[in-house]
Amino acid sequence: MKMHQENAGPETTVQHDRAFWMVRGVARALGLNLAQEMAEGRMCRGQYCAMIENCLNHACLDRCGEWLGHTPGQASEPPPGCANAQAFAKIAQRTC
Repeated sequence: MKMHQENAGPETTVQHDRAFWMVRGVARALGLNLAQEMAEGRMCRGQYCAMIENCLNHACLDRCGEWLGHTPGQASEPPPGCANAQAFAKIAQRTC
């Protein structure tokens, strides 16, 4: 899956970047380290890209951003309506 297309405009690139950081931020708030998951072979690049695309296509970036801003410390659940809730749950099961 190709995240940044050569003909993508600045708006598209900004939205992809926001989705990338949102997925990482929510994962971190849940106590998950996606880079470590990939480094240790429990997650492939395609799965990571799919999570970013889910976030982007679900159009919840602002809502999740607000959730992150109001979530001190570690959270036990992802934001309500999170497009990646099941993926985060699967990762959490592997890391516990």
